[in-house]
Amino acid sequence: MTKWHTELDPNSRTTAMEVFYILVGNFISAAAINYIVYSHGFYMGGFAGISMLLNLLFRSVLSMPIPSSINLVGVLYFILNAPLFIWALRIMGIPFTLKTLISVGLQSVFLAMVPVPHTPPFTDPLTTCIVGGILGGFGNGLVLRARCSCGGQDIIGVLMSRTHPNFTVGKISIIINIGVFSTCFLIFNAQMVVYSFIFVTIYSLTVDKIHTQNIKTTVMIFTKKEGIAKAIMSELPRGVTDWVGEGAYTNEKTYILVTVVSKYEMNRLREIVNKIDPNVFMIATEGNQIYGNFQKRLS
Repeated sequence: MTKWHTELDPNSRTTAMEVFYILVGNFISAAAINYIVYSHGFYMGGFAGISMLLNLLFRSVLSMPIPSSINLVGVLYFILNAPLFIWALRIMGIPFTLKTLISVGLQSVFLAMVPVPHTPPFTDPLTTCIVGGILGGFGNGLVLRARCSCGGQDIIGVLMSRTHPNFTVGKISIIINIGVFSTCFLIFNAQMVVYSFIFVTIYSLTVDKIHTQNIKTTVMIFTKKEGIAKAIMSELPRGVTDWVGEGAYTNEKTYILVTVVSKYEMNRLREIVNKIDPNVFMIATEGNQIYGNFQKRLS
């Protein structure tokens, strides 16, 4: 495991931006959930929804003697997340896991702070789905930009996307929510379940639009120094195609390298390249459609 995976990013500007994303993202997400979604009586998906269903099973179906003072949903949510944190620690490393723990803690605090209004801000449930889904997904996407997650299915999505290029955090969320809401459909008000599923679908799609994991960047590197390709492949690691060119004005030999990275990997790529050649010339183009074996990952 490289130094990059075991230590927090030493770049203070990057770290400050990540802290900003975690704070603001969790607050926006919590505000959207409490103020807009919960006020309309919608159900949550993901691990929060699973915890809600398990709470119903233990208290109502199995009639287990659990004191009403115990917030069983919160306890179950923590229990479900615990093995995921261990999995994330082994695969993603300390920075991701530590920041995710902080993120989950902050979201819990914000959810407790933001009041649920007695009167919903929107009377139309479809408007609630759209506004709540976009705002909540935007907040969650900001957290993912900080190279961590809000816990639950987000952790699974991040881990799965490392080994399966076609998976995204949003897609994993939708798959899990299909199972959750299929169960809810048999138990709760069918109309509310449908609206709830519309909300989490919009939420998940917005996450995928904001998350920089899904923004590919093609980078062309022009350098007179050797060793950059090997450094990128070993330290990032990403594949590199290189060939030898010649400067039209200087007639000097120039190494031309092409690689594809996700947007959040650009800072690390610049660090690797500038360490070898401070005078390097780079061209980066965002928003490309990539076909083939491109691995998505968060760290």
